[in-house]
Amino acid sequence: MLLHTVLSGALRRATLAGVMMIALAGTARADLISIQATTDGTTSGSSAGGTYQAIRDSVSAFSVQTDRLTIGQLNNAGAYNVYRSIATFPLPSMSTASACTLFAYGSSDQSTDDFNVYIVSAQNYGAVDKLDYVLFDGRVVGGAHTGTILNNTWSTTSMLTAAWDSLIFNAAGLDTLVSRSGSSLYIMLMSSEDYGNSAPGGSEWMRFSNSTAANKPRLSLDYTPAIPAGSSRSPGNSYLMQNGDIPPLTKP
Repeated sequence: MLLHTVLSGALRRATLAGVMMIALAGTARADLISIQATTDGTTSGSSAGGTYQAIRDSVSAFSVQTDRLTIGQLNNAGAYNVYRSIATFPLPSMSTASACTLFAYGSSDQSTDDFNVYIVSAQNYGAVDKLDYVLFDGRVVGGAHTGTILNNTWSTTSMLTAAWDSLIFNAAGLDTLVSRSGSSLYIMLMSSEDYGNSAPGGSEWMRFSNSTAANKPRLSLDYTPAIPAGSSRSPGNSYLMQNGDIPPLTKP
């Protein structure tokens, strides 16, 4: 059942194609929405006896897991694993994005060697498959990747388990959101060590819950809606609620 918050008599509701829209007449502000991840999962590069470089630079993953978001690397007595996770978020039409945070629920921290988690753009994909392992911005074989990092520094030293972790988009990330206006945002979550082509010395991985869990990853997005051609509606007078969610002001 949807929760209804009565703000004033200026509030009106309409349901369209499974999306709840609440319009606040006469306001002029950026709007806040909470958007759940849709297609998401982990692509894992691994091979007993293979070199780190061969596994990291492989043209496809060794396996796929669609019930988790695992990020990082592992060196288990010379057996290497590289974990990269991807997610899709449907976006509203917008003219600007002033703030955005990815909220992800921490489920496991196995990073005895800490690292940063980077968000980079991924290419369009459908169901998660092994080829998604290499479909991200700035992939480089044999050296550091060069893709634009879309979030502020976030390290596993601050990771919370059984709680919400927050990865905040930087200016480049906000620009990327606007560039995907009215479409979908495709992202990859990867280790800074993987990005920098640095082989792990031990356990360097962690895990978030994905969209199959109760605590689904989501974006909290503060934006200015795009004004349709020919419309006189002032920007910033409505917000969308995806999947019946009340948009969180801080955390889901």
